[in-house]
Amino acid sequence: MRTWIPSILLATCLLGPACSSGPKYRIDDMLLADVAVSEKQGMLSAQNEINQAKEELNKAQSDLAIAERDVSVADSEYGQSKLEVSKAKADMELAQSSKDLNRINQAKGKLTEVELARDVADAKYDWQKQKRRYAKALIEAAEEHVNSASSRYEQEKARLAQAKGKQPDPKFNVGEFDQQANDARGKWDSARAYAEKQAAEATGMEQRFNQLNQKLQAQRSMNNAQQPSMPSQYPSPPGQPSQYPAPAGQPSYPPPGTQSYPPPGQPAYPPPAGQPSYPPPGQPMYQPPPAT
Repeated sequence: MRTWIPSILLATCLLGPACSSGPKYRIDDMLLADVAVSEKQGMLSAQNEINQAKEELNKAQSDLAIAERDVSVADSEYGQSKLEVSKAKADMELAQSSKDLNRINQAKGKLTEVELARDVADAKYDWQKQKRRYAKALIEAAEEHVNSASSRYEQEKARLAQAKGKQPDPKFNVGEFDQQANDARGKWDSARAYAEKQAAEATGMEQRFNQLNQKLQAQRSMNNAQQPSMPSQYPSPPGQPSQYPAPAGQPSYPPPGTQSYPPPGQPAYPPPAGQPSYPPPGQPMYQPPPAT
């Protein structure tokens, strides 16, 4: 019996994108209600495959939502990286106008770094967009899998009806159900092949992103190595012991040309037992030597 059931199609449309297609030839399940379950193994297997295909569709739709988010984030990062390049170019022009070679070299290194960062962000954006295409291809493949499994379910019912001598319709022909199942399987195979192609392209773009990112990390390491290092402490005057670094804007202690603490020949602080403390009571901690 060739039946088209609008209510079933409406329910399918409410569930997702697979509403655009489905088996054309169907058999009412009630026709085979009196057949023992043990003889419906083919039907039960097809039903399990339908459920599996629907889970694949749910997973693919979830992956697409994640891919859409990742594309949006990558797009924002790419836009920010282009702004960083513009800023680095402006800094480069200022450095060149200063005629300071150290400043120019630092600006060149920074410009190279941010340009690489822009290329990395661009590659990531392309990669995320390709992952989105892959997710959409998986949705299409899952839809075709649902259609293929549903067609096989109708095929199993048709074969069982024929085996039981049931005549759903005067024009009932099992060959039409077989052809329907074969066509649906072919579309599923094509959709899977397309999804695999999209997956391979996504992998290639991921590899390009990783390669560029390695170059960026190497450039950043080189730039950091070329940064001028700050001295660990202020240098002491010749012949004087090393001192703790003076605060920013303050002279080193002791001032150049004066003696260090304790003065040569004086005991370290605190003095040994029985010796006067340094400085004497009432005197400031540091006293320059008397003028001669």
